Amino acid sequence: MRSLPCAVLLFAVFYLAEVSRAQQASTTTVPNLINFTGTLHLPSGLESPPKVVGVTFAIYRQEDGGAPLWLETQNVTPDSTGHYTVLLGSTKSEGIPADLFNTYEQRWLGVQMQGEAEQPRVLLVSVPYAMKAANAETIGGLPVSAFVLAAPSQSASTAESSSGLNLNLNVSSVAGSGTTNFIPIWTNSTTLANAMIYQTGGNVGIGNTHPAGTLDVSGGAFIRGTLQLPATGTATATKGFNSQPLDALASAFNSSAHAAVNQHFRWQAEPVGNNTASPSGKFNLLFASGSATPAETGLSISNKGIITFATGQTLPTVTGNEMVNGNLSATGSVSGASANFTGSVSTGSQTVTGNITDTGNISATGALSGATGTFSGNSSTEIVTVTQSGTGNALGARSSSIGVQVASGV
Repeated sequence: MRSLPCAVLLFAVFYLAEVSRAQQASTTTVPNLINFTGTLHLPSGLESPPKVVGVTFAIYRQEDGGAPLWLETQNVTPDSTGHYTVLLGSTKSEGIPADLFNTYEQRWLGVQMQGEAEQPRVLLVSVPYAMKAANAETIGGLPVSAFVLAAPSQSASTAESSSGLNLNLNVSSVAGSGTTNFIPIWTNSTTLANAMIYQTGGNVGIGNTHPAGTLDVSGGAFIRGTLQLPATGTATATKGFNSQPLDALASAFNSSAHAAVNQHFRWQAEPVGNNTASPSGKFNLLFASGSATPAETGLSISNKGIITFATGQTLPTVTGNEMVNGNLSATGSVSGASANFTGSVSTGSQTVTGNITDTGNISATGALSGATGTFSGNSSTEIVTVTQSGTGNALGARSSSIGVQVASGV
C-alpha cells in the first residue's frame, strides 16, 4: 500500500480539526451563570471570617422590599478580609433563568450571610443582561430547527417547490362545530363547541338568543360581592345626580286596552342639599304604568332611616287595647269605650265615650267637662282637694236652677 504525501495528511488533519471545532461551536450554548465578587460584612466581635459560610443570593426587582424573583444558597470560602467570588446559578442545573433579564427592568442582588441580616442590595449592570443573547438563539423558546419546513408535498405548486415555501405545516387540527353569534368554548384541548353566551347587535345574552339589553341573563345570578348602582353623573354647584335606578316590573292586564300593561316601580338614591355645607341624600320610590316615565310617589327614606309617607297615607286602626308607656301626644281626639292612662296625656283634645281609669295624675291646662262628674272614695282622706295658689277662688260652683248640695252620712 502506497503512503500518502505529507501535504495530504496535514490537510486532512486540519480539515478534521476545523470540522470538529465548528461542530463544537454550533452546539455550545451561553452558560446561564454570573460571576460575582463581593465582601462579607462580618458580625461585631468576629475578627476573621469563617473558612466556609452559607450565603443566600437573591435577585429582586427593586432596591428595597418585595419578594425575590430568584434565589439560591451557596457555601462561600472568603479570604481573610471577607472577599469572595462565586458563580451565581452554579447550584442549579438550569443556572439562572434567561428570562430573568429579558425585560428592560433593573435587577438588584441581595446577599445574606447565614444568621445575619441581608446586606444592602447591589444593582446588576451590563454583563448579566448579555444572557438575553441566549434567547436570541431561539424563537419563542424553541430552537430554530423546530421551524424547518417539511419537504413540499406532491400536490404543491411549482412556484412553492421552486421557492422552498410549504404552507402545509405540521399543526394539530381543531375539530368541532359552532353556530353564528355563539361564543365558542373548548370542550377539550382540540374541540370547539357553542357556549351558553350569545352576542348580537352589541348585546350579550346568557341562556337566551334574544338579549334585550347590554347583558340579558335568563336564570339566577349569585353576586359574591357588592352590587353597586353608581351615580349617573358627578355633581356640580348647579346640579346633583341620582343613582342608577333599581327597577321592578309587574304585568297587569287592562280590560279596556285589551293588553298587558307593565306596572313599573323604581327605587333610586337622590341628592339632598346640593351645593350646601351639609349635602345629603334620600332613597325614594317612584312608579309609572305602561310606557310612562316613573314619577315620585312621596314615599322616601332619609339618610337617618326616617320614613316620609306619601300624601293620603292611612295609619292602622287599633281595635283592641293599646298600651302607652310613654307620653301620648294627640293633636286630634282620642276616643274609646275605656281608656287606661298610666303616664301623662299631652296637650290637645281627648274624647272618651267610656270610662277613664287613671292610676296616676291628670294634669290639665284647659277644662275637664262632662254631662255628669262624680268623685267618690272610701278612704278617710279628702275626696276632692282644691288648692289655689293665685288670687282667684279656690272652688266655684254655679247652677241656674239649684244650688250646691252638701250631704254627710255614715
